[in-house]
Amino acid sequence: MINENKTLKELQHLRILVYFLICVIAGLVYPLITQREKVLTANKPGPLLTQTLPLPYYKQIMNILDPLEYSGVADMIKPEVDLQLNFTNKRWKLTNIHKFDARGNILLDQDRYGLCGELAAHTFTEIEPFLKDKYDILFVKAAESGFFLRPHSTHIVLMMIDKSTRERYFIDPSFRRYGRESAFSNYYFFETADHETHLRNLTKDIEFPIDVETPLVIRNDFLICLGAESIDGKFDKDNFTLALTANKRHEYSGRYVFMIRLKNGKIEKMENKGLLDQILSQEEVQKICGKVTEWFTEATGKPS
Repeated sequence: MINENKTLKELQHLRILVYFLICVIAGLVYPLITQREKVLTANKPGPLLTQTLPLPYYKQIMNILDPLEYSGVADMIKPEVDLQLNFTNKRWKLTNIHKFDARGNILLDQDRYGLCGELAAHTFTEIEPFLKDKYDILFVKAAESGFFLRPHSTHIVLMMIDKSTRERYFIDPSFRRYGRESAFSNYYFFETADHETHLRNLTKDIEFPIDVETPLVIRNDFLICLGAESIDGKFDKDNFTLALTANKRHEYSGRYVFMIRLKNGKIEKMENKGLLDQILSQEEVQKICGKVTEWFTEATGKPS
């Protein structure tokens, strides 16, 4: 009985000792835990700051860009527009493709449709009156990672330069984009021109070497291009191709969607109807392919 009472007292003393040790340890560890939490909290990234600096004249500029559409279809199918082949110089030409007003400014079809150079020229004439006192405005050739990938691309955008701070802003009317230089990281800019120089390059006729295409329309993640091509290195009255190709965004190589050619004096024709229907309306397909066929017939004197 005495031994039993002694054992109970020893257990009580042991419990008290353990409880005391737990309190001491907790007292030592708690400040370390709270200090660590403070450090972790201090090192947590804060919320991302929203950009508070507005783009200059943002509403006015976007109101000008919003109606615009990258398309040369309406100009291409006009009766006065013709395609000419020069077998001697190995070049091809679209005649009467551009129209100008009495002051020499480019005229867009329905005041909204055009290719990059025309859209940029139109945008310049609209923004220059309210920007000229504070900004220099230049035309810039650019490669763009979506559709205009090659460094020799002739994609045209506008650059605004603040006359006081020299900060640069870019406007791409083809894609209705406007922002600071940091917003155009997928562009490579490589050549500038003033308004007069740019307009001199916009002649009523445009000419290209063979095997070089001109863009026609951007739709549904595809760029449709028109071109005149050689066949097996030959470009003469018995060997040439008129073709429409479709380039998917971010891809270098395109696919024929419509092609008509004379190979060793024999006519060959191909149409990718499935892909054409993904990109263009039935009316557009009929008008564009019909126009290319008409040009081919005029060049060969042969019904197709």
